[in-house]
Amino acid sequence: MEQLGLPGDIFTTSINYMGCNAAFPALKIADMIARTDKNARVMVVCVELCTIHFQPKDNHDNLLSNTIFGDGAAAVVVVSDEAAVETVKAA
Repeated sequence: MEQLGLPGDIFTTSINYMGCNAAFPALKIADMIARTDKNARVMVVCVELCTIHFQPKDNHDNLLSNTIFGDGAAAVVVVSDEAAVETVKAA
């Protein structure tokens, strides 16, 4: 938050131990906030670190699971419909 120049009193929350599925409740919370406050800008950041569970075993199951499930991160900013329309008009 400091690197982005955001104030320290911003509401934050965390959804842990759900894997990539955590994005769905996070987006629902962001949508609720944006619908409640038309001036809200809600940043959802999702990070999944599968490699912290990496087991260096030489078998096909382990190789396959480590090939499919890797580390990942994504972010999105959610705004109200009114704010999105205003942003498009201003561009």
